[in-house]
Amino acid sequence: NRIYLMEDVNGFKPNYLVCIAEKTQLLQFQKDYNDLDLKCFFHWDCKGKFSKKDNQYFIKDCFNPQFQTNLSKRIGSGKSVTYACIQIAFYMGFDEVYLIGKDHSYKTNARTGTFFVSDGNEENHFIKGYYKPSMVWDAPDYETEEFAYTLSKIAFEENDRKIFDATINGKLQIFEKVNFYELFKKRIRL
Repeated sequence: NRIYLMEDVNGFKPNYLVCIAEKTQLLQFQKDYNDLDLKCFFHWDCKGKFSKKDNQYFIKDCFNPQFQTNLSKRIGSGKSVTYACIQIAFYMGFDEVYLIGKDHSYKTNARTGTFFVSDGNEENHFIKGYYKPSMVWDAPDYETEEFAYTLSKIAFEENDRKIFDATINGKLQIFEKVNFYELFKKRIRL
């Protein structure tokens, strides 16, 4: 959703950004998203909220977690932007997908469907202050996410493609784990 916040910290700028969460992302950080100069995939229902620059693409989703291989149809909702990214990567023809930073753990026991109001100090996202005070975010739905990731794993494997998880100390147990540092050994000075 907001990996662009880490560009100064880790020197990484993605080629694409995907954000489909309307209330907790697109509407709260609308100006940030609208000002990005990289290719962005946003939720169709927010189309009227953006400038519709050439780098903005709008996709539709559906309530169920079906894995969609055709972006002209509604993509499945897996309760995570990562699932949307995987479907887009499939459509774009990627044979290998590597998850990086999908820790799959939150410091909360709140039940699925619960919304939180941030005090500006929550520590459930990759950068402190991700949400400003009074902004909302929702509790994770691990069960739906894991079901959706299983569907994506099946779709990739049925098409001789593969999804790997290179997250350091990640808790997601659906995809084959690979060592992050081995992937980027030539580019990272240890």
